[in-house]
Amino acid sequence: MLRMLPTVFPPSVALIVKLGWVGAELVWFGQATLFFLYVMSHVMRGTKFGGRRVFSGVLSCFFSLAVGYMVMIPIVSLLQLSRHAVKTYGLSISYLAYMDGQFAKWQQWIHERVFTWHGMVGLNGGVLAASGLAIAAFALGSLRSVRACVEAKTYVLYKWYQRVIQSSWQPASENALLYKDTCLLMRKASQLDKPPLLLFLPGEWFLVTGANIALFPFIHNLFVICFLCLFEMYIVMTGTLRAVASTFSQVFLFESDIERLLVFRLLDPPPLVQLIQAKWTLLRRIGVYPCAAALGLLAIEWVGWFRGNALIVVLLSIIIMPLYPLVIKRILRTDYEVFCFLLSSGEKVELASPRDYAGYMVVAAGNHLFHRLFTYVTIFSSLISAFFVLLRGEQWGWYSTLFVIALYIVLWGSTRYSIDRRKDGKG
Repeated sequence: MLRMLPTVFPPSVALIVKLGWVGAELVWFGQATLFFLYVMSHVMRGTKFGGRRVFSGVLSCFFSLAVGYMVMIPIVSLLQLSRHAVKTYGLSISYLAYMDGQFAKWQQWIHERVFTWHGMVGLNGGVLAASGLAIAAFALGSLRSVRACVEAKTYVLYKWYQRVIQSSWQPASENALLYKDTCLLMRKASQLDKPPLLLFLPGEWFLVTGANIALFPFIHNLFVICFLCLFEMYIVMTGTLRAVASTFSQVFLFESDIERLLVFRLLDPPPLVQLIQAKWTLLRRIGVYPCAAALGLLAIEWVGWFRGNALIVVLLSIIIMPLYPLVIKRILRTDYEVFCFLLSSGEKVELASPRDYAGYMVVAAGNHLFHRLFTYVTIFSSLISAFFVLLRGEQWGWYSTLFVIALYIVLWGSTRYSIDRRKDGKG
């Protein structure tokens, strides 16, 4: 909820300033409802009743799709308006005057609709405030059962996927840690805390799909199609691998290794190279099927809408696949470095996961700084270029090429582990 604050706070303040008490009532009621849905999703996801947990997973997926659609709809409308104004008036004072007039019309329309709804429903400030308070109180009362419910694990991984995991162990590799992680994965395959389908269709896939529903009717430039398809494939690949890693957190988030810190400290030197290479290998092998499913369905979306560009989508999929091992290394880097720090500290550690370490977020921020900056700059520059028609036609093709090159460079830099610089086995 705190991470969402930078996104929720500005429109909430604007609504309150524009509509006064009516805006404040709507903001409070909406925030209380979102908090209630958040708590209920966790309670239902962890309940012992499989039907409720499935409903919770479906609710989360639908909510992600709706968020993607609702965020993209106003962006697309504003984008069309701005492009029309630029083509008519150019970047001039007339453009600003035209846009200001359109914004004034939008504000008046929203103001009239809100007050009309307020009058039709017959709700006053006290009723809305009391309803929001009741919803928030009920959600707070349910918080205490979240932890107990989440501990109930009832889902079993697909049998064919269990065979894929079991086949990941190759005795000829002479990596005992890979065998240990494979056995742990097999043991956890019958104790999943969410439906296994969510491994193949993570929340990012539904978020992107919701955005595409609003965006597809307005895309006509082939090079814009290439850029958006590449960007979405990368987002979905990252989300899928992150979902697999978090589902099997005892392996890929070093939770089981934290429990064996004393054993690692007794070894000289500790087998850190074999440890991280085992996790790279295992995640690379078992993540292929979820990534193929998620990216395949995303490609079907693009081909289904832009039927004449099926070959282009296939070529873009081939371009994006070499990023696969780099994304794996980036996802596991922070947990590995925190584990190495705890190992070398020599102190008694009572943590269930490296992510419980007090300085974990500082290490993560340093590791992912350039990647996040690159993502934000890409989104911002793409929107600015589209809003003000700074790129036209084939220029978007050069922009897509620059995006792919920069993405490879940023990922290569964010996957430089200490074992890449020191081969002495000490990490």
